[in-house]
Amino acid sequence: MKQFIISIKPLIILLLTYVLYQISDWLFNGQPYTMMVSLVTIAMFFSLGLMLHGGKRKNQDWVKKVLISLLIILIAFDRLGVISITWLSISVFMNAYPSLINGFIVYLGWLFFE
Repeated sequence: MKQFIISIKPLIILLLTYVLYQISDWLFNGQPYTMMVSLVTIAMFFSLGLMLHGGKRKNQDWVKKVLISLLIILIAFDRLGVISITWLSISVFMNAYPSLINGFIVYLGWLFFE
């Protein structure tokens, strides 16, 4: 039974994240709140990756954590429209494949404590 609960934990977290996203989209509907919905989405996907990591959270590799934090900040600024990095075509890629970027955010959350 314990193995079943451990194996179904990612599905429960994904469903909970989806419900929270729908609630935040409903609460923060409208033009001034689109920034808030983007930030809530990024935070939920990153925390999903954090929750999927089941091991100890005492990794002392601060360089990796700083790089992951900078990547998350870059993705957040690009989604908010604060910056546009045309020479890397990140904005075009993020607009074309948002699900892939959301998966990447989940992976960064998991990698944060790996």
